[in-house]
Amino acid sequence: MIVFVAWPTAAVFKSNNNVARWQNAGYKVAVATDLPRTAIKSLDASVPPLIIKKYEGYFKCMNAITKALVMTYRADIVVCAGDSIHPPAYKAHDLASAFAAKFNNGFGVMQPVQGSWSSERAQTGTQAWSTHRMHQTRPTHERCESPWLGRTFITEANSGMGPYCEKYDQYFGDHELHDVAQEMGCLWKHPNLAQPNQHWSKAGGPDIADYQIKNFERSYEKDLAMYRARKNSQFPAAVVADMGLGANTGRIIT
Repeated sequence: MIVFVAWPTAAVFKSNNNVARWQNAGYKVAVATDLPRTAIKSLDASVPPLIIKKYEGYFKCMNAITKALVMTYRADIVVCAGDSIHPPAYKAHDLASAFAAKFNNGFGVMQPVQGSWSSERAQTGTQAWSTHRMHQTRPTHERCESPWLGRTFITEANSGMGPYCEKYDQYFGDHELHDVAQEMGCLWKHPNLAQPNQHWSKAGGPDIADYQIKNFERSYEKDLAMYRARKNSQFPAAVVADMGLGANTGRIIT
């Protein structure tokens, strides 16, 4: 099976270090970026980077890259990660075999939940008086922070747009993915796998970067309002289940 991990990045050194971690564990790596071409030349990956003219948020970016990996590079599974998310302590082939045994038609979502954490740390924003905290973000075992997605789920979810609802920018698309996949019975929360995240909102995590401040100030409250509205409307235009986990099939509503 062909397993890719993918993420967008604005930090060459940070991304390259993470590429090495995942490749050493047997994964192919793909990255997307809107960095200048001079910087892109220094990016490491298993395939040429997806070049974005203008970054419009994590979820649109990941829809584009997951579909490209399935269609162009014949990926069977794509792990949607970030340049701060580290691989699990198992080789790609072993986990791919377990995934395929669980979701034999590729219509599934697996989220490692060992070492679940909550967003606790507040950090300073663009103004000295402003602080940022992901105050409504659920613990990682209640959202799909870094999911493994099967080929069929990638191609069929959200009316074929990709695994994530593109109404979100940077936040809460992982909450909707969790809720929809759980409702369908195609969400596997793996209790014995961890994909550690060195996130700025995590206790003991790194300081927030300038581009992360911009993401937060632009998108957090807007995406939270979108999630609440879509949840109240039962997530229109998402994938819903015809049958349970045993049948492992789904249909799309609009």
